[in-house]
Amino acid sequence: AEIASHLARNGHIAIVAAVSPAAEDRAAARRIAEDMFREIYIATPAEVCESRDPKGHYAKARAGALKGFTGIGNDYQPPIDNELTIDTSSRTVSEATEDIELMLARTGVLFDELVDLAANI
Repeated sequence: AEIASHLARNGHIAIVAAVSPAAEDRAAARRIAEDMFREIYIATPAEVCESRDPKGHYAKARAGALKGFTGIGNDYQPPIDNELTIDTSSRTVSEATEDIELMLARTGVLFDELVDLAANI
């Protein structure tokens, strides 16, 4: 959050992918980033995440080899004040990217004409 805040203060948009199962950790990141913080909740069902797991982390967690794995043996507290929710089991990458662009425009982060960010992925 500290580095992302520094980038934001200098005119950049920083997108940080963080597994933050505790609401208090996300609240701390929001306090650090202040008014430039936008929380996007990736609300994809656990079974879909597990089916996409190329490293087998879910299987290792279920077998007890990975302690404190989010979603298995470590509860996740869903956000209540996020700016956007995306379920990647029902949204394509292009659709999710468009959702993010629109949210950034709606919340005052993007001011110029929107471009197709998905085309750059």
